[in-house]
Amino acid sequence: MMVISPQDQFFYLADELERLLLRTPYQLQDCIRTMALMELARDLNALVFLVPQLSFCMDIERKFAMAKPDFNLIDYRLSDDELDKFDVWAEENKLTIAQVLSNFAEKSMKVSFTYVISSTAWCISVTGQKDAKFNSGATLTTWGEDSLESLYMAYYKVFIVFNGGVWQTKTQSRRG
Repeated sequence: MMVISPQDQFFYLADELERLLLRTPYQLQDCIRTMALMELARDLNALVFLVPQLSFCMDIERKFAMAKPDFNLIDYRLSDDELDKFDVWAEENKLTIAQVLSNFAEKSMKVSFTYVISSTAWCISVTGQKDAKFNSGATLTTWGEDSLESLYMAYYKVFIVFNGGVWQTKTQSRRG
């Protein structure tokens, strides 16, 4: 009987999740499989260490968040100039999903993937946890048609635009 380490299981799950999230069009069975993999991944000690509060949910997350009286949504859309810089950064920095999620976890940030059927778009929400140095209780969102590009764009906002510091709202654009 072959024993697989929790770390190897984590990387297998990360690869499988990447494959599922890259599928277009995203089907209901893909969503169900993704949620099942995320639940399985939550049970792994290695993933709990790397990404303690990773969550995947569908459209109800926004309703729950808005029901909280202390909900602090940071709506920061990248400008056209920032989008161009993001495209260059993304081309130069080939981070893996595991690296991105680990960096979020190290800064006490929860990451949520929400597919909004009515918008046919992904919303990636990054929320500072109670023990976060900055942005405790604040949620920064990123929207896009591609789940992975949106995840990397959320990472870009947090670690490049805001340099890992305090998030601020600004004027909106259509993409970002």
